Amino acid sequence: MLVNEPAKGKDNKDTATTDRAERAERATECVIEVCSKTNQNVMFDPVKAVLRGKWSGDVLRGIGARQALAKLPDMPGIHIALDPQRKAARIFDPLALPTNRDLLARINEQYPSISETGKKGRPEDDKAYKDLSDTQIKTWATDMRRLVDAGLAVVVKGELWTETQIESWQGKTQIEAHRSGKLRYKEEPEPEPTYS
Repeated sequence: MLVNEPAKGKDNKDTATTDRAERAERATECVIEVCSKTNQNVMFDPVKAVLRGKWSGDVLRGIGARQALAKLPDMPGIHIALDPQRKAARIFDPLALPTNRDLLARINEQYPSISETGKKGRPEDDKAYKDLSDTQIKTWATDMRRLVDAGLAVVVKGELWTETQIESWQGKTQIEAHRSGKLRYKEEPEPEPTYS
């Protein structure tokens, strides 16, 4: 009688157990907010887009040429969410949430174009990414880690994965041209976002 044995990987470990352990390790969704001490926008490499950072008028108070901007109320930065278990990611503007409707109205009274794309009086569009490859998941997580480590973002939900955890995941990390001078690795194109 034949007994079905678990599949073994290169290191002779039970691959089903290893896959379950890896999925459990990266199962938690993490959400970060683009946020620095200087009202800085950031380039998010996985989608090749500039994302609006958190705005604080305190940074500009006392700078004569920018008094109009210093009167703007504080506003949250764009949020980046990654759920490796579901192989999904999302970039969204918290100003679109119903809880921020009054804040958005106050912002629009002072400065009608808050969007990187120049949209008047409205938040950025929600962008959802589904069916990400292992390489895309690893790339998103690496770039989220890079932003937080550089002081350009903060974790607002969940727990950010360590570099060691991310490196242990399957897939490779994309290294983009504007960071390295030339494109060194790109497994597949980034999926087009779906707008909600």
